Amino acid sequence: NFEDDGRSAVAHDLDLDGNLDLLITNRTAPRLRVMRNQVQTSNSFVQLKLVGSINPDAIGARVEVHLDDKQQTVLAQTRRAGSGYQAQSSSWLHFGLSDNKVSQIIVKWPNGKAAHYDDIRNGQRYVITQGAGVVVHQSTDTEIENSIAKGSLSAVTSFSRIVLPNP
Repeated sequence: NFEDDGRSAVAHDLDLDGNLDLLITNRTAPRLRVMRNQVQTSNSFVQLKLVGSINPDAIGARVEVHLDDKQQTVLAQTRRAGSGYQAQSSSWLHFGLSDNKVSQIIVKWPNGKAAHYDDIRNGQRYVITQGAGVVVHQSTDTEIENSIAKGSLSAVTSFSRIVLPNP
C-alpha cells in the first residue's frame, strides 16, 4: 500500500537473523525502502554461499537440500546471475526449513561434478568451495572477510561497493 513507484525488489537477510528482509528501489522518493522482517518464529533455516573454482560466483550451480522428514522433501535452488528488473539478489542461497533437520546437501557444480555434505546444522551460514570437500561455517560477513584475509578462504576477486542511482 505504499505510494512509491517501485522498480525492483531483493530478498536478503540483512541482520543475519535467518529471516529474509526486503529491499525495494523506487523511481520516486524514497529511492530505497528497507522492509525488515521482524517476525518471531521457531522455524529454522540454512544459508549457503557457493565459491566456484573457475566460475567464482558459481553461476549455474544447483543446490539440493534434503530434509529429514517423512516425505523426504528436497528443496532446490540454482545460483543465478540476476533475479529481476534492475535487481541482483544476494549471493547467499537461503533455505527455509520449518522445523525439519537437514539430512544432506548436494551441490551440482556447473562442470557436472557433484559434492555431498552431511554435517549441516540448522540456523547456520556456510561457505562451500568447489573441490574443497568441506564446508566452512560462517556466522557473519565480517568472519568471511577475516577468513579470506587469513588465507583460510581464497579471495576470488577483489570488489568494492558503489551505489549507482538510476537516472
